[in-house]
Formats: sequence, C-alpha cells, structure tokens
Amino acid sequence: GGFGSAPKFPGTMTIRWLMEYHYYTGNDVALAQALLSLDKMSDGGLYDHLGGGYARYSTDNEWLVPHFEKMLYDNALLVGVLSDAYAITREEKYKERIDETLSWVLREMTSSEGGFYSAQDADSEGVEGKFYVWSMEEVESLLGDDATLFCAYYNISRKGNWEGKNIPHVTKPLGEIARSAGMEPEHLSKLMGKWRDRLFLERSKRIWPGLDDKILLDWNALMSRAFIQAYKVTGTQKYLEVAETNIRFLETRFKSELGLYRIYNAETGAKQEALLADYSFLIEALLELYSATFNENDLKSANNWMEFCLSRFYDETKLGFYSTAQDATDVLVRKQERYDSALPSGNATMVSNLLKLAALKANSGYETIAVKMLEGMKVSIERFPSTFSKWAASLIGQVFPSREIAIIGEDALDAARKLNMEFHPNQVMAAAITDRPGQPLLEDRHQENETSFYLCINHACLAPVYSLDDLKERMMENSYKL
Repeated sequence: GGFGSAPKFPGTMTIRWLMEYHYYTGNDVALAQALLSLDKMSDGGLYDHLGGGYARYSTDNEWLVPHFEKMLYDNALLVGVLSDAYAITREEKYKERIDETLSWVLREMTSSEGGFYSAQDADSEGVEGKFYVWSMEEVESLLGDDATLFCAYYNISRKGNWEGKNIPHVTKPLGEIARSAGMEPEHLSKLMGKWRDRLFLERSKRIWPGLDDKILLDWNALMSRAFIQAYKVTGTQKYLEVAETNIRFLETRFKSELGLYRIYNAETGAKQEALLADYSFLIEALLELYSATFNENDLKSANNWMEFCLSRFYDETKLGFYSTAQDATDVLVRKQERYDSALPSGNATMVSNLLKLAALKANSGYETIAVKMLEGMKVSIERFPSTFSKWAASLIGQVFPSREIAIIGEDALDAARKLNMEFHPNQVMAAAITDRPGQPLLEDRHQENETSFYLCINHACLAPVYSLDDLKERMMENSYKL
C-alpha cells in the first residue's frame, strides 16, 4: 500500500483521486489500490490502535514503525478519505477508524472554545514512542489469560518488534484469530474492545507526549471539513455540531481588520494575517457545511471570502493566487505555490472552490478563472500526477460533465441527507423546502404537494422527477462510465 518507499507518507490526495478515477471510469484497479493503502495504514503501527488517530508517517515500508508525532492536518485528510471509502464500500472497518480518530480529536485535541490543537509530540520523557509501546509482560499483567488472544491479534511478542518493545499492529483478520480460538468473530470483537480500553486506561497513567496547543486556521478548517464529511456518510449528528461550533469559532476569534488571522492562542489571542491556504480551506469547509445543512449564510460567507481572495490574492496575468495578500508586510517575494505537499495546494483548492461556487451561484466568471488555471497546469498534472493530485481531481471533473442536483419540497432535506451518504464527486447539490430567490438552482422550482428532483448536466437541467429512486435512476442513465 501507499506510494514509494520509506519513509512513507499517507498520500491522501492521491488516494482520493484514485477513488474519483474509479467512479468516472469503473477502473477497479484504481479503487483496489486506494483501499489497500488505507487498509495497510489502518492495520499498521501508523495507527494508534488504543487511542485512535494516525501518526505523521512510517519510517519503514510496511507501515509498522511510525514517527509517533500526530498532526491535526494528517488526521483531517485521512478522515476525509476514510469517509469516501465508507461511502463506496459501506465496510464497517472504515467507520470504526473514522469514529476512533474523531474521538481522539474530541478527547485530546479540542479546546474549550471549540478550536482544534495542532499536534502531539512523538516523544515523552525524552524518548520517541515511549508512550505508545508495550512489553508482553505489561500486557499479560493487565489482561491475564486473555493476553494470549490480544497478543496474537496485535502481534505482541516477548522479543518485541521495535527496540525490544511492541508496536501494536494487525496482520491477520480478526475472524481468523476467532476461528483458531473457537469463538464467534462478533464476540471476540467485543472482547478486544474491552481489552483495548483496559490498556488505554493504563497507558493514560504514563507521562504524556507534549501538546502543541496552537490553533491554526487552515488546519482547523481541514478538520471541520473532515467532521462534516464523516457526518454525511455516517449520520452521526455530533460530528456536524462539532464542525459548526468550530467554524463559528474561526469566523469570530480569527477576525482581523483586513480579513482573518491565521494563528490563535487562548492566552494571547489571534495574530499573523492569514495566507491563501487559510482562506482556501475555510471556503472549502463552508461549502462542505452548506452541502450538509443548506444554510444560505454559509454559502454567502464562502462566496464573500472568495470575492475577498480574488481581490487581494489573485493575479490574472499569472493565472493563479499568491500565497500572501497584495498588501502583506515583510514579504520580499510573493510566491504562487501550486503543488501538493503534506497539505493540498491552496491554488488547487481554490479551483475546486471556484467550480462549486460557479454552479451554486451561476457565476460563469468563476468557472472561467478555474478553467484557465487548470489549462495552465495540464502539462504539470500529466507529468507529475502524484504531486498535483488535487489539481487532477478538478481536471478529471472537466473531462466528464459536471453535475448539479436541486431538490425542493417537503422531503428535500431528508432526501439530500440520504444522497450525501453516497460517493458522488464532481457534484454540487442544493436543497430546500420552498423556493430560494437568489439561489439559481432553487429559484422557481417549487411545486405544491410534490418534492421535485432536478438533475442538471453542464448547467442544463433535465425535467424533474418526483422520488429519490427516480433521481438515482436518472443519474445512472447519465453516468460517467467509459
């Protein structure tokens, strides 16, 4: 799984693109590679099997030995692709990793104001990984006879697998361990949960790794979006509430005279003018929130921030956004960062945002800007696809026709919620109980005593249908498969 050799990073943008490629073309190899990568990361030592959350990267090819530092942004991006995997497969293992990772965020990485902290250190007591590893004797003292099954599943031995200690990781299906013990897998799964809880409580008595309690606008926006993505595919209402609280926190605590700040601490307040990545990820999170709740204020806010960025970050002559605003101080050279690194490219994210807003607001100017930016990047995307995966996702959405869905009527919000549980990239959706003047997809579409479903392809809407099943049938008739 994964891409390249050690050290191995999650590569979430590439995983997402492979899922989209499968969606458009039906290529099963692309999906298999994406899921293999997620499975190996989630079974390996990169994942914290007791407390949830993923480490920053693996130092080996097998995802066994992580650099034990946990970063907020990595986990945000991983929850996003895990949500995609769950939407595609409905396999419970992906939902478990979503729930466990977000539980870690809520338990250990969330401030009283609803902001998300940046990272947990790799070291405790000056030793990397000490907080996370176990000897077999420690496990046996806690679990007694039950340690045999626990150690068999999590590969814990007397010799150890890292510097004489053990990093818990999974190499065999739980069902295989259960069969060897003459047990039902469901029963063993429940027991494993209890045993993990026991070890987690004991681990909590250790000296904890340090916490980087900075609250960063861009990373928070990524995590808010992850919570919304998780809500959409799992239906867990708590996730939506957390995201809304966080976004409201970002909009108020980070407010500056010129726009937004990028760093916040409860003691010192907010500072440093926001960069392109901050705005691009916030707009993306607002659009994700709108797609879940259809609150017009979030759509309006996303559009306002886009106008702000176009006026202060965009250069029409160079077909892109600068990382810093035009009036930024102490900047010797203004740069345009276009490649994906550990984070998605701010420019690529803006392209995606522009295309979504173009459809929702019927703004052809936004679409023109986005398409020109994509045209300028086409050769780079083709030559270095893993470096420009976020761009590639928007580019493939231009190869195949865009799709807009409007649902209006008494059952609109419930129908939209159900459709959100499925994987449909390159799609924007608007839903409301009654007409929404000023929202092109929802204007003059309400019909008495009917919930109407409109499928629009490349901004041209087909005649309405009157059930979600009929809409899905129409979507299949106009599917992307080659």
